[in-house]
Amino acid sequence: MAAGSLLLGLWLVGLAGCADQDDCVCCPADREAPAAPRGLYSITGNGAVTLVWLANTESDLASYRVYTSDYYAGVYHFLARVPACGDCYRVEYVDLGAVNGETYFYAVAALDHAGNESALSVEYVWDTPRPDGRAVVANALRQGGYDWAAFDFQGRRAVAADDPRADFFFTFDSFAGGFLIAGRDRQPADPTAIQDMGYTADFDEIDYAPARTDGWSPTGTAEPILGHTYVLLTRENHYAKIRITGLNAEEMAFEWAFQLVPFNRQLKRPAAE
Repeated sequence: MAAGSLLLGLWLVGLAGCADQDDCVCCPADREAPAAPRGLYSITGNGAVTLVWLANTESDLASYRVYTSDYYAGVYHFLARVPACGDCYRVEYVDLGAVNGETYFYAVAALDHAGNESALSVEYVWDTPRPDGRAVVANALRQGGYDWAAFDFQGRRAVAADDPRADFFFTFDSFAGGFLIAGRDRQPADPTAIQDMGYTADFDEIDYAPARTDGWSPTGTAEPILGHTYVLLTRENHYAKIRITGLNAEEMAFEWAFQLVPFNRQLKRPAAE
C-alpha cells in the first residue's frame, strides 16, 4: 500500500469516531466518578447495625464501599463492599461486627466499572447497637408473683418487685386495674421514669427516647395496654423500651431493648439526623 493511501485510511478512521470504547484506542478513559450516595440512615439492632441508602442511577455503577469511623469528622476505614443492585430503589448492608454499647459513624461511596470512586455520603449517621429480647413478669399482687414481677434491664431477667436492681414492676387487680410502676417497690424516691408512647404496630416503631423534659409520667406509673410501647429512663440514666405482647391478670409478656450507654437515647434509628 502506498504511503498516501495509508494516511488517507487513518484519516477516515479518525472521522468515523469511536463507537466502542473497548475496541477503539482513540476513546478517552472514563475518569468521571459517580455521584455520592444519598439518603443514608441506620437501624439500631442487637449486635448489628443495618445501613440503608438510595441506589445510584449511573448505568456503569459497579458497587458501593461502606466506611466506618470512631468520629464523624475522623478518619473513615473501609468496612465492606456491596454490589450494585440494578433497578432497585434502596440498598442495604448489615454490619454484623458491631458491638453492643459501642458507637459507630458510617459513610458510603459509589464505585463504577472504571474504578472511579465517588465522594463519601454527607449524612450524619451514627449508631450504638444495644441488647434486646423478650421476657415475662408476673402480677406482683397475686400469690407467688411478687418474686418475679419486676424486670432488671442490666441483668436481662425478671426479679422481685423490691429488688434493688428492678427497673419496673407490674401489678393488676380487678378494681384498680393494671399498673406499670417505674423503679422498685417500697422505694418512693426512686428516680426511674416511664412514658407511654401509645400503640405501635411493631417494636421498632419507637426509635428514639423522648427528651428528659417531654411527657414523662409525673407519678412514675402507666397503664399497661396490649400493643403499647413504653420508654423508661433508669436510675443509672440508661434509656430502655418495652412493648407489651401479652397481658392478663396473671402476667405480662413484652419485648425489650436497653441502651448500654448512659444518656444515649438511641433505641432504633430509622432516619439520619
